Amino acid sequence: MDFYPIGLESVVFLTAKQLFNFKDEDFVELGEREAKLPSIVRLFMQYFGSVAMLSREGPRMWRKYYTVGSLEITSFDEKKNYAVVRIKGINLHPIHCQNLKGYLMGIVKMVGKRNVTCEEVKCIYRGDEYHEFLLKW
Repeated sequence: MDFYPIGLESVVFLTAKQLFNFKDEDFVELGEREAKLPSIVRLFMQYFGSVAMLSREGPRMWRKYYTVGSLEITSFDEKKNYAVVRIKGINLHPIHCQNLKGYLMGIVKMVGKRNVTCEEVKCIYRGDEYHEFLLKW
């Protein structure tokens, strides 16, 4: 699949918001659905993957699928069941914050974690230098 400008996602999201009266929760759910991989990969991840593996591989996977921005895991504690994910260099539209939140939750759920929550604790649209998400499971 060829790369396409990520800015086109903003057009799609804003169109969906206007046409279908989407709310923030709808974009979180959309992000979770985007994270779902083919069933065989999901099954493999559920039984052989871990949140620790995701924290190691996340930055590399970001570079594989995105030509802009970067993803860092700034804090991770598997015993206390949390991770802090920082995303820099993405400045599209505030609607993407909700989608990223859902996407990150979907990825953690893929390795068999239930009751995953995600809170955006820093946001460039609130004056911060980057997006930062606190994931708990």
